[in-house]
Amino acid sequence: MFAEKLNLLMNITGTSNTDLSEAAGLDASHISRLRRGERELPRHQNFIWDMSLYFTEQATAEYQKSALREAICPGQAWPQDKRKAAELLSNYLATSRQSNQQTIDRFLDGFSSFTPPNFSRILPQKFSAPSARASSYYYGIAGKQQAFIRFLKAVLAQEQPQTLLLYSDEQMDWLTDKNFSEIWSSLLMRVLQNGNRLKIVLVTSRSSQELLTGISNWLPLYLSGSIEPYYNPQASACNLRNTILVAPKTAAITANSVEGNKTDNLHIYLTDPAAIAAVDAELSDYFNLCRPLVRIFTPDNSTGFYTMIDDFAKQCAPTIIAHSTPSIMTMPYQLATSISKRLNNDNLRHHYNKAAEIFKQQLEQGFCITQIINPPRRRDIDKAQIDLPLSALFNHESATYKPDELREHLRYLIELMQQYENFSVIFNNNIIDNMLIIGKEKTGTLVARKTAPTSLLSIFEPNMTEAFWLYLQSMQGKIHKTKTILQIEKLL
Repeated sequence: MFAEKLNLLMNITGTSNTDLSEAAGLDASHISRLRRGERELPRHQNFIWDMSLYFTEQATAEYQKSALREAICPGQAWPQDKRKAAELLSNYLATSRQSNQQTIDRFLDGFSSFTPPNFSRILPQKFSAPSARASSYYYGIAGKQQAFIRFLKAVLAQEQPQTLLLYSDEQMDWLTDKNFSEIWSSLLMRVLQNGNRLKIVLVTSRSSQELLTGISNWLPLYLSGSIEPYYNPQASACNLRNTILVAPKTAAITANSVEGNKTDNLHIYLTDPAAIAAVDAELSDYFNLCRPLVRIFTPDNSTGFYTMIDDFAKQCAPTIIAHSTPSIMTMPYQLATSISKRLNNDNLRHHYNKAAEIFKQQLEQGFCITQIINPPRRRDIDKAQIDLPLSALFNHESATYKPDELREHLRYLIELMQQYENFSVIFNNNIIDNMLIIGKEKTGTLVARKTAPTSLLSIFEPNMTEAFWLYLQSMQGKIHKTKTILQIEKLL
């Protein structure tokens, strides 16, 4: 991650290895290795401040400052004071993996323990039909808030549910005022309670930490299927910001602003059907350029689940799997067959056959695959208290290994590690019991919750994929096959 940040700053400022080495007091070859990610950052990182000062001095053109702003502090003005600018750059470069790990830890904790939204607690309330005026004008933050509340009330006045579309790359601090937040969040919950859905484009120029935090805050609603997040992989930076919100049967809001401008920008509230249709068509065209930021599968929304699982498995890339128990694809054939028969579950057998075949193919092709599991306790094995992998997602919520089954699986893990140099098993006590994470480098991530309500998230957005990959690498640590084999043998 440091290498990517360093390369970005050097490219924006047109800095060579030699120039930066002189400014930071490092050898040019050291700079080259840092840029390629071949050299870890030393504990004492005083040179980062020297680099930051140098980059600040070099970024004099407006296009350079704009590029830095988009990468480091989107939605904010770039500091005119050079020392403040250098502090931003220094913090950006020095952000460690630890902050990334803490963000993902919070995300996983929230995912593992969330409860579905209880719409029944929301008291029903009647709302009158919207005004017949074709358009209205609102100004500034207060106007944006008034238009948003009017929009939600107008949607609530409709008897038929609809799909709302939202795009905004403007600053969102107008939503966070405490009193206003209570009003709009209550209205939005009523809107969703009535069967309406919301599709929203999230701006991925923000960091993976911001994206994960934003998703975490609304996770129960995402998992309910009421809100669908998207992103545009081809979005480009622009100083002109836009907000478009459409309820096709009701109203639309459009607004533009210049980044960092706090003046009373105009918000146009439309109720004319032809105008709403035009805005809806425009935003629908934009959604066609977007991809799901997070695709969500639940028992009530499982269309495409098995296809997605199979397609993901076929992606050839280094893979790390973190799960409380060994993965289904690492089972021996006879064991998987007997368990499928015991559970009378053809889906489990079908998935195993495909996953195991792809698993072996990728090992034969030389891709590294690492399985991180909680070290099983002998008493849990003997009492048949260890869950089968993915059993809940295959409609067997409480399925567990029989003692002989788990021991057979563990013996097979030893065989695989001895047969394939590129397959490893790591014991780690920090895996959340009801969670599964599968990461493929520069490809995507699957995050599954095994306990009710069972759900699976598929993530392919590049920044979030990279964040999860770094997280899994930190869990993996150093590989000691001999030590792991000895630990497994003690359990047999």
